Parts: sequence; structure tokens; C-alpha cells
Amino acid sequence: WLIEPRRTNEVTKYSGTMQQVNKNTLPFLTMNAFAHFIHYWTHGQMVFVDLQGSPTKDGQVLFDPMVHTKNGNSCLGDLGIEGIAQFVQCHQCNHICQTLQLPVLKKSGPQGEVE
Repeated sequence: WLIEPRRTNEVTKYSGTMQQVNKNTLPFLTMNAFAHFIHYWTHGQMVFVDLQGSPTKDGQVLFDPMVHTKNGNSCLGDLGIEGIAQFVQCHQCNHICQTLQLPVLKKSGPQGEVE
């Protein structure tokens, strides 16, 4: 209810709960790098998923994100280590990830270790 007055009816879905949308546009590349950054910043303990936003005159308003956490108990849709591993398997680093100097994610390992 805090966000509703600030967002429009137009919704862009940048990622799902267990899948990423890999479009080569700046907003999609930015959201992809943002999710990677959260994984990095939390040392692989958490990742934001189900990212969606609405355009406003000031930019995108993100709303209703979900997270997967190592403990798997943050919210109803938290799929724990399985969700984090799925993110790591599907993530494709892009030029924003590289500019932020985010480490490349290993494609194996239950918690998405970095190389």
C-alpha cells in the first residue's frame, strides 16, 4: 500500500521466482546485475528474485520482490539453497556485472560459490 500510489498499471517483469529473463536492454541488464550484487553483498546468503517494476517519471519503482535465503525461512516463497542454486545456474553476467567487478558465479555448488 506504500508503493501503489507511486506505480502505474504498466508492469515489467525482470525475473521470476526460479527463472531469469535475459533480454539485452539496459533495464533488464541492470536488474540482472542488481540480483547478482545482492548475492555477492550477502556472501551467497540471499538473492532477490521475482523482480518487477512500473515506470514513473522518475524511473522504475520496484515492488513485490521475493528472496531466496540460505535458511529458507524469510517468506512464503523462499526456496532456500535450491532457489539460490537455481539463480547461480541461470545467471548470465553482463557488462554491468563486470563494471561492478562482481566475481563470476560458479555453476556448481549448492550455495552458489564464486570463482
